[in-house]
Amino acid sequence: MPLLFRGNSPGFISYEGKRVEKVLYNGTLVWKAFPAKKPLEDTSWEDISIICRAGLASEYWQLGDTKCLISGDSSVQLQIIGFDHDPVTDAESYGREKAAMTLQMVQLIPELSAVMNNTNYIDTAWYHPSSMYCSDIRSTLFPSYFQSALPAALQNVIVPVQKEYYTVGDKGKNTISDTLFLPSLDEVLGTVTSFFGSEGNQYAFFAQGGSKIKKTAAGTASSWWTRSPTGSNARFYLINTSGALTSASAISTSYAPPCLCI
Repeated sequence: MPLLFRGNSPGFISYEGKRVEKVLYNGTLVWKAFPAKKPLEDTSWEDISIICRAGLASEYWQLGDTKCLISGDSSVQLQIIGFDHDPVTDAESYGREKAAMTLQMVQLIPELSAVMNNTNYIDTAWYHPSSMYCSDIRSTLFPSYFQSALPAALQNVIVPVQKEYYTVGDKGKNTISDTLFLPSLDEVLGTVTSFFGSEGNQYAFFAQGGSKIKKTAAGTASSWWTRSPTGSNARFYLINTSGALTSASAISTSYAPPCLCI
C-alpha cells in the first residue's frame, strides 16, 4: 500500500493528480492512492474492485460502459447495468451493504445456451432444495462456466449478492446468494404483472432506455432467459428478439447471459 503522506483531514482529496483516501494502515491513519480514472476497458479487474469497494464506481464510469471478457473461443463484453443495486451477501467483509456495480454479458454465446430445467416439472424454480426442481442453469451451467471460462482475475473480485426468486409450488418469495445469475423479469422490464409478483427492481441501464436486445457473434438477435417462472406449465419468461416479454417451456433451449457484481 503506497504511503503518500500523513494528514488530519478525513475523506477523499486530490494529490498530484491522483484520488487518495485516508485509511488505517498498521495502526496509523495514512493516505492511500486510488487507481487513475480511465475507461473501464483499460482498468484491471483488481483496480475495478478497489474502486468499487470504496463506493466510487459511479464516479469513474457510466451505465452502459463495457469491458472485454475473453471466453474460450469467443470474445464477449460485460456491460454495466447498475450501480449500488444488489444487496451483498457478506456486507461486513465487503464493507458496504450493496455491490457497487452490476454487469451483464452483452453477447449471446453458444457456451451459455441451455434449457432452464431438463425435467420440466411444474415446480421448477431458479432455486429449489431438490435438484429435480432447481434450474439447471443455476445449479450446473453457471458454476461450470465460472470455473472453466472466467479469468482468475475476474473470479477473484466477483461479490456474491442476494437475489429474489419464487418457488412455484408454494408461490413463496425467497432470496438466495448468487455469484453468477440471470436477471428477473422486473429487473429488466420494470414493474410487470406476473403470476407471482416482483423479484427485485429494474436495473438503471434498462430503466434509462438501454437496449434489452441481445445478439450472437454473427449479429443475429435471439431470445434470452430471465430467472422468473411464469407459474404455469413449467414455463419461464424470456426477453425476445425485439426486447419484449415472452415465455417458453423449461425444456426449451435459449441463451443465458449472466450477470455478476463487483
